[in-house]
Amino acid sequence: MVNAVPLNKRDTTFAPCPPTVGATGTFNDVTVNPDPPVPGQDATFTVTGSFVVPGGAQLIFQALDANNNPTTDAPVAVDACTNGITCPTDGTTPFTITAPAAIPADASALTVSLADVSNPNAPVILGCSFAPIQAPAQDPTQDPTQPPAQDPAQDPAQDPAQDPGQDPGQDPGQDPGQNPPQDPTQNPPPQ
Repeated sequence: MVNAVPLNKRDTTFAPCPPTVGATGTFNDVTVNPDPPVPGQDATFTVTGSFVVPGGAQLIFQALDANNNPTTDAPVAVDACTNGITCPTDGTTPFTITAPAAIPADASALTVSLADVSNPNAPVILGCSFAPIQAPAQDPTQDPTQPPAQDPAQDPAQDPAQDPGQDPGQDPGQDPGQNPPQDPTQNPPPQ
């Protein structure tokens, strides 16, 4: 008899931000390492795309809470024209930007945006992606034939904020029609 823990492969899937953000382009791919990111720890993001990136563009990371509102942590902004990228890019050659960012402990979702901030009064979102942060992996010491222990803080019956008409398994932050991700340039990082 062989004892084995089932492989629970999880991927953080970034999708384009809602049209209300007004991004002029879309990323080819956004990945994060570790995947899934761990709230309260650092992560490394890799963003690829094929649109013009002007000099001075910034890659902006914004953590969101369970209601898709920015967390109390300020967005993290890094110069996009680093790590082998020569800006402006030509718009046809794919680019790859890799940058670290701290994930706040209260983060439920993340936005990754590329913005032309040459005019701070009218920043232009060049690309934007959004992803919920998945739940932690199952404890490998947990008997896989037994249901996981219920955390009272996660039990909808114990959570007065849980909408009684909402599916208890549904994360309220994943409803795209309710509180879409905020425009990351509306809460600009300190310069």
